[in-house]
Amino acid sequence: MRTVGVKFKNIIKLAGLIGLPRLLAHVAYWSLTSPKIWEPLLVKKYYGRKIISKVIGLDEYVSDKLVSVVLPVNNGRSKGVERLVESLKNQTHKNIEFIAIDSGSTDDTVSWLRSNNFKVIEIEPASFTHAFSRNTGAEQAQGDYLLFVVDDVVFRDFDWIRTAIFLLECFGADSLSSRQTVDDGANVYARVLDAFLSGSQSERPSLNVSKSGLIVNSVRKILPLRSVFRSVSIDDTNHLVKKESFDKIKFKTSTVEDIDFALRLTREGMKTIYTNLIAVVHYHDYKIDNLKNYAKRVCLDMRIIKNWQPNYIKFDFRDSFIVASVHVLSQILHALVLMEEYCKNVNSYTRRHCNPELMDKADLNKFIELYDKVDFNSLHSLKYRYNKFYDESVRLFTTVMGGGPPSNLYYHRRLAEYFHIHLKRDIQRSGEILLRIDGDYMVIGDLKSLAVLLWCNRLMSYLARDKFFRSMEKRYESDSWVTKDWA
Repeated sequence: MRTVGVKFKNIIKLAGLIGLPRLLAHVAYWSLTSPKIWEPLLVKKYYGRKIISKVIGLDEYVSDKLVSVVLPVNNGRSKGVERLVESLKNQTHKNIEFIAIDSGSTDDTVSWLRSNNFKVIEIEPASFTHAFSRNTGAEQAQGDYLLFVVDDVVFRDFDWIRTAIFLLECFGADSLSSRQTVDDGANVYARVLDAFLSGSQSERPSLNVSKSGLIVNSVRKILPLRSVFRSVSIDDTNHLVKKESFDKIKFKTSTVEDIDFALRLTREGMKTIYTNLIAVVHYHDYKIDNLKNYAKRVCLDMRIIKNWQPNYIKFDFRDSFIVASVHVLSQILHALVLMEEYCKNVNSYTRRHCNPELMDKADLNKFIELYDKVDFNSLHSLKYRYNKFYDESVRLFTTVMGGGPPSNLYYHRRLAEYFHIHLKRDIQRSGEILLRIDGDYMVIGDLKSLAVLLWCNRLMSYLARDKFFRSMEKRYESDSWVTKDWA
């Protein structure tokens, strides 16, 4: 009953912020576009014996089709391109053509690639977008299939290409991607993202094949991305596509070009496959130390994604939202310090005999409780304006945005409560994922990294959507970021 009461209070607060008509439209939109409603119409899922019956003959399958690897690159030697190339050359499928599109490498990447049988196409750094570079490489490709990759992915499965070609031919599909996974070097945020994405793409080992047909194709054209995501889970870290199909669609958007491609491909009646039964190793080690790079990634991606997701929430002033976000970050930093003190004082067996900074599920819930208590003490009084937590939050914000927050005169308590509630949910869900994948324990330092990166993710996700706000006063570097600034 308490949980229901809290949710009801939060709904009332949101109605006060955006108005009842917009709230009702928002609730109706999220209810009617639920993936659970539309997935049975859009995706055919194969599990267990159904997959086995479809892939009989795979062990003896051999293809002589030419596969053209298309690799956009910039200073790839520093990102591990050698591991990618080695994993591709070790594939059981040997008929491979290598093409790289270099956008201004300043190291020896170009000469190294050429010495490893790559055809290298050099483009101006200012002309780089994810679509342009890949389209340029595809135009030069001679293969029956195109394999789009990135310079830090590794194909640990030596049968990946052969299996992917077999699946495309077996299911009459045009485009395929597999799961991305992490290795032992992945940091906390990469591990959580891996677990989150794998769950959002498929809840168990499976093959997801998009459906086509007159009704299905028509429905696809009006549904938002959240409804169709599992039928368009194509990713250019490992994207095998028939060249004749690609030439009809090609890439268009400056980033998230792979999802846009899959959306248009399926709307034209062609098929995609996503499977987690084969995988590649790929992840980004986002940390607090490179928070700005992560902010750019989120911002630039969301500028495209917002076009596929209608928005019924609108706030008055962007400046008020920014001020609220800085105060909420102050609350997080304060709650983390309180949590450290709590862990030192609680004499659990784990802390006495192992690591005093270890946290379990009960400790995560304690952190959320501390975060809420800090919230109640601060949102009404603005007590963080002149202390170390506020100074640290301003420093982190300035690092990301290239300028300090607006005046506290823009502070809006209800906006701070809105940001607080949603960020708390993000932290709790991500913390629970981390505990599940790391054996029921995590360290406080990992919780801080998670919390700050999730704060950055939520902030930039909102700021990238201009229509979220009716007006804005202060401008920031992020307002003029373009793809080449991140890539």
